Amino acid sequence: VAILEKEPPPLSAIVPVELNRIVAKALRKNRDERYQTIKDLHLDLKALKQELELQVAVAAKVGQAAERPSRIQPARVSKQAKPLAIVLLYKRKAQPDEQLLRTLESHLTALGHDVFIDRHLKIGVEWAQAIESRIRSADAVVALLSDAAAGSEMLEYELETASDEWRAHGKPRILPVRIGSAKPLGGVAGAICERLNYCLWHGPEDNNATIGEIVSALTEPAKPKSAEILLEPVGGAVPPGSPFYIERATDAEFLQAIKASESIILIKGPRQMGKT
Repeated sequence: VAILEKEPPPLSAIVPVELNRIVAKALRKNRDERYQTIKDLHLDLKALKQELELQVAVAAKVGQAAERPSRIQPARVSKQAKPLAIVLLYKRKAQPDEQLLRTLESHLTALGHDVFIDRHLKIGVEWAQAIESRIRSADAVVALLSDAAAGSEMLEYELETASDEWRAHGKPRILPVRIGSAKPLGGVAGAICERLNYCLWHGPEDNNATIGEIVSALTEPAKPKSAEILLEPVGGAVPPGSPFYIERATDAEFLQAIKASESIILIKGPRQMGKT
């Protein structure tokens, strides 16, 4: 009875954190929290195997890596780095999106960051408000963008929320990860992320490179948000104080005549011909 009612104890401390998570998930008492198919379990184990092999290869070349930094070298963060609030956005029940999601969650959490993932499957006003609140208060938003995710209304809503907050307050920083293909995305997700730098992920062999690029982006100082210049209304005269006003050589002569009260000049001509 004790075995059936209690969760299994964690594995040895020397066992990789990801393997501990995989075993714990496979042994969950709640059927809905366990792996639903053997394929899902196989994908996680395969990703872990490839990641460990990469780490062994990097460790074997540690001398060379010290002289020439490698993109696949596991990312590290200084202990003095400030923990950040990070939200991971993804399309639910999509593979390999969720596989990469778990990898990023594990590594970013291990680095001390506060990582939030929406795993709530119920839809309601309070649930939507909670997600929006987490996005607006986050320091960074990492969006996993596969072809399957491009049409997700929930993902588009979350990206729009992050983009609106960034335009208003300069954060959260949006960090897109393009999954499987470098071709541009369509829809709202593509419109928001096309102006941003992104990293490309094809499979588990890109895990360390992707994590390294994300961590590097998180540690870079945020660029100050440039002030938006409102466009002048179409038609009519452009005020001399407008940043869009083009000063002509004759402007100085007219200005001097006005200051000297020499005369009043009436200029006639078609619209948009430079009368002002």
